Amino acid sequence: MRTAWLIALALAASSELAAQTPAFEVRGVVFGLLGKRDAETSPTTLGQSTGTLTGGELSLRGRSIGVLVRLVNGDLSASGSGGIGGRLTTGEVRLQAGPRALAAEVGYGKRATGGTLGATVYSYLRAGVSSVLDIGGTGLTARISAAAYLKGQEASVSGHEVATALEYRLRRTPFVVTLGYRAEVFRATAGATERAEKVSGVVAGVGIRFAR
Repeated sequence: MRTAWLIALALAASSELAAQTPAFEVRGVVFGLLGKRDAETSPTTLGQSTGTLTGGELSLRGRSIGVLVRLVNGDLSASGSGGIGGRLTTGEVRLQAGPRALAAEVGYGKRATGGTLGATVYSYLRAGVSSVLDIGGTGLTARISAAAYLKGQEASVSGHEVATALEYRLRRTPFVVTLGYRAEVFRATAGATERAEKVSGVVAGVGIRFAR
């Protein structure tokens, strides 16, 4: 009997969530990331730098499918011992399948770096999951995603990323503000050369979201 009640409650919650999910959503956000970069400059040396990255996201989303484009660019200035200052640019296209509450993602991206570590461009595939949950009628939305970097073309690629954010939609307007944290670890091996780096930091942004 208890199991039947739990199943009934789960079905009711799923139905209510589906009813609240917009049939179509367009979202565009520009953001800045105040971050830190740690990278291996040799098998025994770790360099560090800090700086600001800027970028944007544009997504089109239905109830069970969506697409997201993400671009990031900026200069991480050398700081401290073993500084690794230089430009970092990434671009990704992701396809999403499943409900907003828990969707699978697959995508393709390119990552370019320059500066004291030299100029490199790596392409890669990524796979992961994302979740978007509206917090009642507060105007707040929680967003979280996690993914792994997979096969690359120019080099063997591995690594992972985690991103979290709270987004607030201003009452009776399409404008949103967002604040969160992002961390990514990217490793590429080409022949005898191996590069591993971590970029992490606080992300703040503004944008618009239309849903119906």
